Amino acid sequence: MIPTTLVVGLGAHERELAIKNRMAILAEPLVQSPTWGILSEGFCHGNPVLSENENTLIFRIAAGCICCSNRLIMRIYLNRLIQQAPDHLFLSISTESHLEQIKQFLTTTAYRNTIELTPDLLVHH
Repeated sequence: MIPTTLVVGLGAHERELAIKNRMAILAEPLVQSPTWGILSEGFCHGNPVLSENENTLIFRIAAGCICCSNRLIMRIYLNRLIQQAPDHLFLSISTESHLEQIKQFLTTTAYRNTIELTPDLLVHH
């Protein structure tokens, strides 16, 4: 099971900062470097906070509801991330409006035995 955190809040930059901070906390007690998978709705203005490397795989998709208008894109990138079997997965979304629908989607039979939802990370300006 891949622990999966939904990171919710306006501003891709702020969400990436929150993910970076959470990654540091989660990695601290580990002996070896963990691997991370990140699926982010929206793009940071200016330089992104997170960068892809051998331990971090990032997919960024255009802003828009990932359970409605971007559902197919989300599913494709989510499946690609799962295939890489990261130690932790972050899904960064801009609004809480469809949070329950996203959680329902992530607990369907397609993901029930792969993803373990952890407490949400709410980001405020």
